[in-house]
This record gives sequence, C-alpha cells and structure tokens, in this order.
Amino acid sequence: MQKVDRQEITQKWNLCLEELKEVLDPAAHSSISDSRPIGIEGDQIYISVPGQFSVEFLNRTHFLKPIQQVIQKNIRDDLKPKFVKKQLKGNTSPKRESPNKPKCKPKQKNPLRLNPEYTFKTYITGPSNRLAAAAASKVAESPGERLNPLYIYGPSGVGKTHLLHAIGHKLLELHPAKRVICITTEQFVNEFIHTIQTDSISKFRHKYRESVDVLLMDDIQSLAGKERTQEEFFHTFNFLHSAQKQIVFTSDQPYNHLHTLNKRLQTRFGWGMAADIEHPDYETRVAIIKNKAAMRSISLPDEVVEYLTEKFQNGIRELEGVLSRIKLYASIYSQEDSITLDIVKEAIKGLIPDLNTEK
Repeated sequence: MQKVDRQEITQKWNLCLEELKEVLDPAAHSSISDSRPIGIEGDQIYISVPGQFSVEFLNRTHFLKPIQQVIQKNIRDDLKPKFVKKQLKGNTSPKRESPNKPKCKPKQKNPLRLNPEYTFKTYITGPSNRLAAAAASKVAESPGERLNPLYIYGPSGVGKTHLLHAIGHKLLELHPAKRVICITTEQFVNEFIHTIQTDSISKFRHKYRESVDVLLMDDIQSLAGKERTQEEFFHTFNFLHSAQKQIVFTSDQPYNHLHTLNKRLQTRFGWGMAADIEHPDYETRVAIIKNKAAMRSISLPDEVVEYLTEKFQNGIRELEGVLSRIKLYASIYSQEDSITLDIVKEAIKGLIPDLNTEK
C-alpha cells in the first residue's frame, strides 16, 4: 500500500459519497454508505464495506463505472475502486484469498420456524387459489428470476400463510444453500424498534439485506401507519430487489388499497405479480376438510364432512380449529373411531349460532 494522508483521503471519500447519492440507486448507495477508504495500491483504491455480499454487489461493472467516475473527479484521475470486506482492527490490508482454497456453500443459519403441515403437498387447490398456488410454486423453483416480488392477498384464513410456508419448505428442499428469512411483519417492526433502542441498525441491515437471499413476510399490511419502519423497509426492498433477491408478501387486501402505506412502497409491491385468494368453493372445502382430517388421523363419515362444509365457510384456519376441537372432544369420550354427526354437533356447540335450534 502506498502511504497516503488518511485524513485527507477520508475527507475526499466523504465528498464522493455525497455526490454518489445523486448517481446510484437507493440499494447501491445504502450498501456503500458505511464504507471507508483503507489505502491506495497502484491505480486501485481499496474501500472497505461491511459484509461479503456488499463486496460482490458493488464490484459489479454497472455499479463500478459511476463510482469510478466520481472517484477520479474528487480523488485522483487514474484511480479504480476495489471493494473489500471490512477487516478486524489492526488489519488494514485487503484480504487476499488463496486461489486453491475451495469455496464453501453458505449454510442455512437459524432454522426457519415453518409450520411442518404447511407444504405444497398438503395445499388443496381450486378455482379460488389456483393462480396464487402456481405463482408460489414458480417462485420456490426459481427464486429471484421472475415474479419478484410476489404479492399474495386475500381475506383472513384462506391459506396465505400456508403458501408462504410452503415456499419456504420447497426452497430448503431445492436450494439448500439459499439463505431464507420467513417472518411476520409484526416481528419485523418489533425487531426494528429494538434496533433503534439498542443503536444496532448496522446489524439489523446486515441481517435483512446482506445475509438473506429470500425474504418471506406475512401480513405486510401491518406496516401501515409506521412511517419510520416503512422508510427502513423501503430501502431494504430496494437493496434486495436490485440484487435479484426474491421477496414474497402476504396481505389481507390488494397493495393499492393500503392507503396508509407509503406510495413508494405500494408502487414497488406491484413491480412483480399480485395473486389473490378467495374463500374456497364448496368442492374445495370438502377436499380441504378431508385432507385436514386425515392429517390429524380423524375419520369422518361423509355426512359429517358435508355438514361441516355447509356450516363453516369463512376460511381454512377456522376449519382447522373446528377439527382440533372435534378430535379433542372425541378423545375425551373415547369415541375417536366412531365420530358421528351428533358427536360433532355436541363438540362444536356454541360455534354456530343456530346450532341449539337443530334437532
């Protein structure tokens, strides 16, 4: 490394950063905002950034060219930028990897908290959800290549979370090296608030920008009214989308109906594909009840299946609760092998307003 005036070069680099705000897109500038120059060697200026992903992201040709132009304008007219991962204190030389050293695939840290029942194999499709299911399957097969972001919306209890978790399961099966985060929007908001309180924003951004290949977020409508979190997520979205990282959202309404959400976010939610899920029709509800019952080792006669299909039309989640209640009631009275319509009516008494009037 050539000897340079560290204070002078830092000041000039700060000028570059200010100018680059007008040149780079938000995602690229976000990844360069925590950078610092560490030295000059020949015609290269080495700049440290936190995280290997930022190194790979910024060393791409279409990002290097505008950065190089700004550097040559403000620092030296022959310099070319080289981004390297930030080193521990006391080590200011760029890390040089051995050419013979094999690269290890990244391992999935922190196992996903996916519901084991929520897979594509257990997802019953029908006219109400076929498009959403097909889009989810495509995303799991080829994350980041198309349908990005995927925005799945519909009323509560129709199977949006099931599809989100199914994507997660399939990703781990087909792309085990992919780093996947599956989280509710409420968890994201709470984590961001904790980040502000503990002054650990760099760690938060590293997790949700540099250390993830696929982001699955449930109930994105929960961002409404949270302006500061929206601003942070706006830049996170830009970073991931620019890097072709897959993003999947679920919501209880179309993105253009989220009127208390930042307009810039609404627009970005529509960049990929929006697929709606409606309440399932009669035939689909029959198939769902039979499938859910079989998963819980509950044997139901056809008349019970038909009865439940007629009485419960508000969503899959409600049916799951009803089946669990029936199984518990039957086990208490040792009638698991002979569940009749009368037993079912007794088990779900109180869940249906007109049930007490039935004979």
